[in-house]
Amino acid sequence: MQYRCGAIVIDDTTHRLTRDGQDVEVQPLVFRALLTLLDRRDRVVKREELFETLWPDTVVSEASLARLIKECRRALDDDAGKPCWIRTVPRVGFQWIMPLDADEGTDAPVAPAHEVTPDFRRKIAIGVLAAVGVAVVVWVLVQRGVSTPQPVADAPTARAPDVSELAAARLSARGVTLLNQRDRASMVAAREAFEQALDIDPRFPEALAGLGLTQILPSPYSSPEQLRRARNLFRRALEADPDEALAHAGLGLLDLERPATWDQAEASLRRAIELDPANGNALNWLATLLGSRGRAEEALLLRRQSLLLDPTHLGLAVNLAINLLTVGRIEEADALTESLAAEPANRRAIRYPRQQVALARGRPDEAIRVTFDVYAENPGNFDILVEAMRLLGDLGIQEELVRRAPQLVPCMPRSLEPFAQLDMALSVDAIPVTEALVESFVNRPDLVSFSPSTAPLALMQIGDAERAQALLLDLYPTPEDIVGERGDLVAPMERALLLAEASRRLEDRVRLDAVLERLTELAAVARANGVRTTQLTSVEARIAALRGRGDEAGVLLREALQGGLWNWRETQRDASWTQVVATPEAEAPLAALRRRSDELAETVRTAAWFEASKPISPACTRND
Repeated sequence: MQYRCGAIVIDDTTHRLTRDGQDVEVQPLVFRALLTLLDRRDRVVKREELFETLWPDTVVSEASLARLIKECRRALDDDAGKPCWIRTVPRVGFQWIMPLDADEGTDAPVAPAHEVTPDFRRKIAIGVLAAVGVAVVVWVLVQRGVSTPQPVADAPTARAPDVSELAAARLSARGVTLLNQRDRASMVAAREAFEQALDIDPRFPEALAGLGLTQILPSPYSSPEQLRRARNLFRRALEADPDEALAHAGLGLLDLERPATWDQAEASLRRAIELDPANGNALNWLATLLGSRGRAEEALLLRRQSLLLDPTHLGLAVNLAINLLTVGRIEEADALTESLAAEPANRRAIRYPRQQVALARGRPDEAIRVTFDVYAENPGNFDILVEAMRLLGDLGIQEELVRRAPQLVPCMPRSLEPFAQLDMALSVDAIPVTEALVESFVNRPDLVSFSPSTAPLALMQIGDAERAQALLLDLYPTPEDIVGERGDLVAPMERALLLAEASRRLEDRVRLDAVLERLTELAAVARANGVRTTQLTSVEARIAALRGRGDEAGVLLREALQGGLWNWRETQRDASWTQVVATPEAEAPLAALRRRSDELAETVRTAAWFEASKPISPACTRND
């Protein structure tokens, strides 16, 4: 049977495809995929059906199917962005959409529709990015012109796979599997696997892209040299194969770091997802970008999808829990974090969303308990101890904070001493913020970059609003530079409020008005896109206060407190700056917050679990 579609002729008898009368070399698996879509062109062919038809009794990943469809489109000279031949139906399947010539192929048999339920193994395989060697080997067979031997009359002869190609494919597959584990040991092993694959084939696209990702994962703080090396590797991968999804995803991740390149990042990540719908990393990174832009509901959909693809990925689950809190779905976030906490090994990684769920549900004592329990399981961990101390300060439990502060000393890296000391002074009324302490921090650019809000806060505490404003203008030269970061729009808005307050103190009315206008615009964007947090309401209260609208600020602050706002330190500090308490409407919620903090302090001090945690003595040494 011949199928004629304009310049394309597909002959299933001779297994030949011609375009404009010229033979087009296609491998048997690609040819079978084309025939499958042609024979069932009256409907969308589901992904599960294609798996069952093309890879019977073999578990392969979604990436293999995406690459096979890419080869089909390449044979037809079709464009995935504006398809004329094969249409993608997202999360469903594919359909042949080019009409056949009227006098040809009309009697081609149409296979009866049948539904195939994927087995459990395939459900798992869909969630892994080339996690098994079989998937990558199939891709290599398609990509490199290699397939299972099938005698085909008059068709171009497919060359047999050589041992080196299969070895490179297996090494690259191992690297991708390790890459997704994200811990440092796995990253080192992944880098070695990709390098070994490239020793065999220096142009292997997936290995080039994977090696690029090892330069920038898991730490977000890569050196400029690592960033340049990663970008070069991604570009080399795309030179070898313009449709290498992992390379597009890597470029998108790189461009996430600078707001000026966010449009490029979004385009790269969407292209990666189009090429490989099972690319959980690309879905997660695109969600981060959308979250930074305040598009919380869109980000949530992507977070759900990425976790469905890889249900065992703890980092994806943590991101989903935080996103659920952002859009106000506290019950769902609570259920998710509790299910994760049932496994003790997860508790350290999920402590932050568990804290936030507890605070949102009006259980601040539980938030403290979660943190100290994790510290008890990880004694001597400086990061967790600082987090516990800061939480006590945020909730106004200053007495206990001072009592436990000495535990910080044995664990503190010397390089961070100025930061820890200044942060403690900003948290506790009894510890003065001295000029010497502030200078020890401000004179360390690495610390200023590490915690960009601390120096401006401290400078304003000692009355140096001019230097505080100068530091903040380095971050935000213009109001348009106030944007989200790392999936969060509200936290940068809170930092930009420091610039507004410094400008108010300096009577820089033009800059104050411009910053407040930008913050009002961003708050509206966040609200319109599903952000429902007490932090956003608190930001809106502070914007109103800086505009001199005390009653409006008081109403918003009351709303934030009713929604679970517990940050006494920030609220009291901002109230004193902006003199919000000048109106009765604002005084009442502030007084209520103070009472709540006092009651909480008493509850925590008398709790059995808190008493039990007091003897904890961190067995650690300085990490210099």
